[in-house]
Amino acid sequence: MAYFLIVTGILLVATSFLAALRLKDGLSGENGSGISTANTELFVRLAALQREVEALKKTVAELQDELYLVPSEEELPGNAAPYGAVAEQIRQAHAAGESIESLARRFGRGKGEIALILNLKR
Repeated sequence: MAYFLIVTGILLVATSFLAALRLKDGLSGENGSGISTANTELFVRLAALQREVEALKKTVAELQDELYLVPSEEELPGNAAPYGAVAEQIRQAHAAGESIESLARRFGRGKGEIALILNLKR
């Protein structure tokens, strides 16, 4: 059994050594052209990746600019007044006896949102 393991180990070492020699010969070629070809291919790919990175940086910058475009209060629609003022108007109208359904229609909001505004004050 021990001889079998020793012979197997020797075969594995020899096989690995031969594979390493073939790999070395494949890269170097006859006059080292294999390495220079590989380097050229790597530089071409690197240049392409650098162009892609620059294009992606430009796209990210454009998206960030679009993200931060927030309309001013003058650009908001008529029923989009500052939230605090609308909420106060809703509370006052409800205190005067107006129903949630009526408030929802009047302010253009859902009944659940009106109920939430009224419950937040409590």
